[in-house]
Amino acid sequence: MVDAQADPGIPPEDIVLQVFAPGGPDLWWVANSSYNEIVWDCGTSQVPSFSIVLQNDDESVLAGQLTLFANVSSSVCSITLPSTLANLPVAPDYTILLTGRLDGDAFLIGVRSDPFEVKPAGQPLPTQALSSALISATSTATISSD
Repeated sequence: MVDAQADPGIPPEDIVLQVFAPGGPDLWWVANSSYNEIVWDCGTSQVPSFSIVLQNDDESVLAGQLTLFANVSSSVCSITLPSTLANLPVAPDYTILLTGRLDGDAFLIGVRSDPFEVKPAGQPLPTQALSSALISATSTATISSD
């Protein structure tokens, strides 16, 4: 479990990251799927890398926080959840947290997805909404690099 605190070393206005997917009613994951995506705004940020953590406030669904990826470059824009990590309980109210390390202590970068649902295996993925999220992420990266 990550004991995340707000990082006092990075002003919130310098953290130019936002989780586009999953999150909200139109961007869900499907249990046991190898196509679940995490998409974020990969614009200019003071945070060069972060860890991606999954949580659900209902401990009967997910006991504590689950680190999905560590040391992900903020410039990558998206990452696919491998099927080995996609064996998640079907439930609502999951969130993605982006966390980092400063002097060995975990801190919350201040980026949290909107709550989302993990739907049963075999359900369709949110292709239209996910395509829009990917376009938003890469458009922001292009604008930020100018």
